[in-house]
Amino acid sequence: MAAEATWRWAGQALLGQLRATARLLATLETPVAQPAARSATTAGSSRRSPSLVAAAVATLRANVSIRTEAGRHALRLAVIAALAEVIVQATGLYQGRWVTLTIFLVLKPDYGSTLYRGVQRAAGTVLGAGAGLAAAEFAQLTPARLVAAAAACIAVAYALFDVSFLIFSVFLTGFILALLDLLGTPAVATAEARLLDTFIGSGLALLAYFAWPTWGGTTAQEKFAQLIETHGAYATALLGGLAHSGGVEAAQLRALQSAARRARSDAEAAAARLSVEPARVPLTPELAQLLMATVARIAHAELALHTLALSQYRPVTGTAAPGAQPLEVFSEALATALNRLASAVRSLTQPQPIPPLRPLHAALREAPALRDTALVVITDRLVDSANTLDSILRQRLPER
Repeated sequence: MAAEATWRWAGQALLGQLRATARLLATLETPVAQPAARSATTAGSSRRSPSLVAAAVATLRANVSIRTEAGRHALRLAVIAALAEVIVQATGLYQGRWVTLTIFLVLKPDYGSTLYRGVQRAAGTVLGAGAGLAAAEFAQLTPARLVAAAAACIAVAYALFDVSFLIFSVFLTGFILALLDLLGTPAVATAEARLLDTFIGSGLALLAYFAWPTWGGTTAQEKFAQLIETHGAYATALLGGLAHSGGVEAAQLRALQSAARRARSDAEAAAARLSVEPARVPLTPELAQLLMATVARIAHAELALHTLALSQYRPVTGTAAPGAQPLEVFSEALATALNRLASAVRSLTQPQPIPPLRPLHAALREAPALRDTALVVITDRLVDSANTLDSILRQRLPER
């Protein structure tokens, strides 16, 4: 039997991959069948929509904290925007609304984007105001030509918004000058106000970031590592609760779930920034998306485990009951695997060998108390996701 163990484990791993492929294909086929039966499933869709709203509210609640990047940015933006409006109202600044608007455009969650946008916004405004003033003074544009110039400027501005914020600011300023000139506002006064308000808004945005920075040493790989670690802790707690008759406290599960949601939001923000920055090997935008997609599969399995843990049904009735011991062993192995994978992401090197999860999962399938239960199906998804994550990191990261 020992001589056949390797082949047996390889067969189990292959069957696990085939089951995962079948599940993915099933999810791809589901939306195709929905349009034909949409009229017959309106009631079902309306019943599902509250769950989507509840999930969105739960994610929002998890991020309403200064411990998250989104929470810190929201508070910082609200405070500095309110302060800017107070300054504008107190000083009677001409066209002062541009101060607050500039803050919303410039201030971003991370230092690099904030500094980049602040400098480019100010430089673009100077260039756009200068070009607009020159056109107003020397070209003597007619109303028809002003309309054409405004249309051209706004078209170029939004066409190049994702290409260069500097060019966007230049042409946006030209559009505003042309539009206000058509409305009878002198171009010189508009340009002066635009310059002053932009510099004030950019200065306040940079001041807000320097007063409360959020770089804090949490690099992109650190956020992805924390994402894997928090989901590992969540899954371990769920499995541990299912392995004992006492289960697990609902409050503890909610706290772990909230931590996982916060980590996911921070990782999503890091992945979004990677997608607009120059690629940095090995942590490329493609690797970031693969990590997010694989952890999302772990999260879906955890939600199913969470429901199982809080239900009246218990596949294992006590620590001494049949099936408890292999479930505890599997839980420890899964925790070890996810911790090693998180360490690999943190160091951006290939992970250490993870425990063989397939043989341990086979022991769960063969346990009389667990055979043909929902727990076996859910843990199968966890194994597949962990093995997929291990394969991705081994292919994408350099050796130690």
